[in-house]
Amino acid sequence: MRAFPALLLLSASTAYAQAPGDYEPTEAPPPPPPAHVYAAPPAHDPWAVMANRWSVGFSVGQTKVKINDGDPTAFAVGELALRYRLRPEWEAELTIGGGDEKDAMDGAVGDHTFTTASLGLRYRVRPAEHFNGFLMAAIGASAVTRKDADSQAQDDATRSHFAIGGGLEYRWVHFALQAEIRFLAMGNANVDTRPLPNGVDQSQVDDHATAGTMTLGASYYF
Repeated sequence: MRAFPALLLLSASTAYAQAPGDYEPTEAPPPPPPAHVYAAPPAHDPWAVMANRWSVGFSVGQTKVKINDGDPTAFAVGELALRYRLRPEWEAELTIGGGDEKDAMDGAVGDHTFTTASLGLRYRVRPAEHFNGFLMAAIGASAVTRKDADSQAQDDATRSHFAIGGGLEYRWVHFALQAEIRFLAMGNANVDTRPLPNGVDQSQVDDHATAGTMTLGASYYF
């Protein structure tokens, strides 16, 4: 009989402890604010430029040609280029161009014309970026002739050349703007047309020419 009152007291204390509203539950602390995560921008995929491998470009500028010991002659030139992307960083190009002699002081047009054609390679630095640069090297042929020269005279004046240079480009998806500078080292002309003193053989004459070209242009990639 003594265990019965004890059992009643134990049951009452348990019910009291579990009765709702008899105590205020402790609120959980608010969660800390989420840390700001600054993710690095995704790296540009260099192979994305391969979606538009071909490009056509047109440039205008100036070429200065120095033949033998004469003074440099300036030409206002235009160039047309066809390019093909071999890899993201490598590009093959075929370039043709030329223009008329133009006096740098008064802009007067002279009697001579300059023509050139080159086949070369470009190496792109940061090819996947909008703003990128490139180095180039090419071989080809150039000639300075009178405007009224016939095909034989043009062939006689033609010189092989080796070109090196570089430039900068800003490219969108299909369009691009560029600035380029090139230096040309030219070989001998097929025929030296300079008047030679009596008794001097043409093979004894040092025949050489150099040129420098600066152009601004635009390209379309497809």
